[in-house]
Amino acid sequence: MTEHAFVDSIAAVEHAVSHFAGAHRITDNPLLAADPRLPATVECIDENVTQAQANGLATAAVQIATDIDRRLVAAGIDRRPGLIPGHLRLAGTTSRLLSSLLYRAAVMANYLRDRPAAALHLIIGDGPRFDPLQPFHLPYLASPLRPLAEAGFFGDISVHLALQPPPALDRINDTALDDLIGRLAPLPIPAILFELAHRAHLPLPGPRGPLFVLGENDTIRETLPRLAARGFAIRRLGRLHSARVGNLDHTETSAGNNFSDPRLEDAQIAQALNGSLDQHFHALDIFDTAQTAALAQVTLLHLGAGLARLTAQVPEISARLRTALAGTDNPVILTNGLLGPVGAQVFGLCKALGATIVDFEHGTTVGLSAASQGRIEFGEIATSDALICCTDQSRKSFSAAAAATTKRLAVVGVADQQRRVLRRALQRQRARRRVPPRYRGADTIMHVSTLLWGGNMRATVDPPTESRIWHIDQTLIAQIYEKLNKPVLFKPYPTRRFAYQPDYADLFPGLTNVAFLKDEDFRYWRALPAVLVSAAPTGTLGWCVGADRPLVYLGSRHMNTVLDDQLQADFAAAFLYIDLDRSDWPDRLAKLLHLPLTEIQDLWTAKAEARTPLLNRALIGPAHPGRHAAKLIAEIASRRPLPAANPHSANKAATG
Repeated sequence: MTEHAFVDSIAAVEHAVSHFAGAHRITDNPLLAADPRLPATVECIDENVTQAQANGLATAAVQIATDIDRRLVAAGIDRRPGLIPGHLRLAGTTSRLLSSLLYRAAVMANYLRDRPAAALHLIIGDGPRFDPLQPFHLPYLASPLRPLAEAGFFGDISVHLALQPPPALDRINDTALDDLIGRLAPLPIPAILFELAHRAHLPLPGPRGPLFVLGENDTIRETLPRLAARGFAIRRLGRLHSARVGNLDHTETSAGNNFSDPRLEDAQIAQALNGSLDQHFHALDIFDTAQTAALAQVTLLHLGAGLARLTAQVPEISARLRTALAGTDNPVILTNGLLGPVGAQVFGLCKALGATIVDFEHGTTVGLSAASQGRIEFGEIATSDALICCTDQSRKSFSAAAAATTKRLAVVGVADQQRRVLRRALQRQRARRRVPPRYRGADTIMHVSTLLWGGNMRATVDPPTESRIWHIDQTLIAQIYEKLNKPVLFKPYPTRRFAYQPDYADLFPGLTNVAFLKDEDFRYWRALPAVLVSAAPTGTLGWCVGADRPLVYLGSRHMNTVLDDQLQADFAAAFLYIDLDRSDWPDRLAKLLHLPLTEIQDLWTAKAEARTPLLNRALIGPAHPGRHAAKLIAEIASRRPLPAANPHSANKAATG
């Protein structure tokens, strides 16, 4: 047996080379293994998890999380002091914890099964055991192998810990654009004027009383000026709890940051679950007894830490919400999703205060993605009284949830700024200013990546493995785009999930035909390219089709799958479809993109008849969403009934 050195950064690789020269260097981060700046080779052991195994783990995570909720509620934990009784809903968050923890543990378990180790050196960043903002989750950028090792995951293997400085980040997941004109260009004029009036604190009459806003999306922002025109006073409640975006607050830390802290041992939770976690993990047929016990212990500690923070948060949130709503009878609150444990508690509190929650669907994913159906019961439909859907396909998906039986659903369409490019010439001019001259021409292709690195935040039931993402992107960039007869702008998805996540420009030095964009939102770029390439059935796809340019869709039946076989066939008929499951997909994509632009446009135009009904049903929906949504909300505020949740009345509401 040999010694292994697990590394998660270039600094860790350097440490392994200088201190453990005879150890075999491994990582579960394909970006690190592929970095040409490494001082020595590193094997990416993520390759040991197949896509089928990853899908099975993610599906099991949802099932286990649902069972945890059931057992905790049966034990009365939802009635703990500080919580809103009857509104403990952890499964959405816990399923992500389990999906991430099980995946990264399986990578290591698979590897050690085939390559037994005499010793394991964990040379990793010195990060916290918990996410400081959300202890239910794994720490955002720290390796979970440290807490697993402390819980005995590696059994008799001698484990040595060599901690490295954590990544120094000031901003993360920030998609803002540093260009005022560029930010305003995509917005409808009423939304701009309303926002200016709001920021200038101009008094609006509001004779019909207040409407409260708790979280916003584009459709809400387009609805607010119409509600103000109808005589409602708009009151924004701000953010009730922390989120990780933009500037990072390094002062906030989680209580009990060490797994040995006895405060994290929650006997009531352990009793409620009573060995069920061990049984669930053992049934996966991946982990041995020691690994199963360690996974169960780490999960219990996250549940304990998360519930401790939740019970501390809720009274403070309750006080703020009660103050904001004081003096308003039966308030109406607009939101873009009360999600996670805090969202469920806020919903329960709002119901106790007599409020009506009107939720604006976060995006069109629920109506497109097969994975969304596995999590729908603890999504937006569970924490709203009325759900304003983007499309009829979304409404149908939501209506299948058990929680939908007591809700009202209506369809209004996606935001106007998404369904078409407003002021295209101005948006194109601003985008051209931000790229080198070669990429400003009329023949530019843009790749809009929707393949997300999972890291410690894996979600859904069929996300691609980390290695699968890397193999696809490496093929796209080095084998196809760099050799095209047209310049390519590659836009990675703007999220960071690994402790070490370099820019693609550093991983692919010397490219002459591909340039990489930064994290700015795609909406600020879509007026520029002549052809778009993207993948995954998410809301980003709606922004792509709204660009009104030929769209090449990279599809698969094994990862990021669409809702059903019918939608799969519709995508193939409506888009320039490339099947990633075929071994010859690189050749097929290269052949397509090498065609003259006029021929690509002709192929796109030929699919218009098949595309129009798909867009109307599943991606765009009715026009003028702000107008329709304002009418529905005015009816709710006037206590007139919202149209019933059936296809005919929902469509009638959508068309006004």
